[in-house]
Amino acid sequence: MKTFNASSLSEYIAIIEKYCIIDNWLFRGQHQDWPMTPKLARLSPRINHIEDEKNMVREFRRRVGEFVSKEPPNDWELLALAQHHGLSTRLLDWSSSPLVALFFAVEYDKSSSEEPSAVYMYNYSKHDVVTNAHRISPFSNGRILFYFPQNVAGRIRVQQGCFSVHRQNKKRNWTPLQNINSFSKNLYKIVIPENNLSEIRYDLDRCGINKATLFPDLDGLCSHLTWSYSLVDDE
Repeated sequence: MKTFNASSLSEYIAIIEKYCIIDNWLFRGQHQDWPMTPKLARLSPRINHIEDEKNMVREFRRRVGEFVSKEPPNDWELLALAQHHGLSTRLLDWSSSPLVALFFAVEYDKSSSEEPSAVYMYNYSKHDVVTNAHRISPFSNGRILFYFPQNVAGRIRVQQGCFSVHRQNKKRNWTPLQNINSFSKNLYKIVIPENNLSEIRYDLDRCGINKATLFPDLDGLCSHLTWSYSLVDDE
């Protein structure tokens, strides 16, 4: 896996311009260089991850109708909606926008240690993408695929979001995406030094990439205003 360093927004954009010369790239920003496994894989299970997932999804499907005007048409959309609202699923968040991914990498996180952040770039092919959601299930044991949601919440649309859909391996473990050979050969990483996060955060804000624009609701607005008129620990 190729690894680069970017200490500024301009250095980051230069890397994107050099390597992402076609459109089939996805980006994921992380506060730290954690293994890329879904939230479900990080739970301490009551029974096991798969049985707990079945129970959570069953209850979500049963109760989601009271909160949405139109229920998700298939399991892929159901999982995307659940992931968006915080349920632990087998989905992992990505974006088609390198600037959105960078925002999530440099966003202030008081729980983070003094380690560099990272943005992963994945050069996907048509074979990596779910194209027949009505025929296959996200709960099958096939290989990891990427899903571009169709009918879910506005935040996902604004963030140009999509998801990698993960599976357990034969030993019932969750292999981090960067450790899977078929993916790692098309995976790149941009490391953002911890001392440069606040500068890049302000540069992104000047470009219109901030909490208010990526979370277009009152929660996002209030979070952005609080940040705009105060200082966090790394600033």
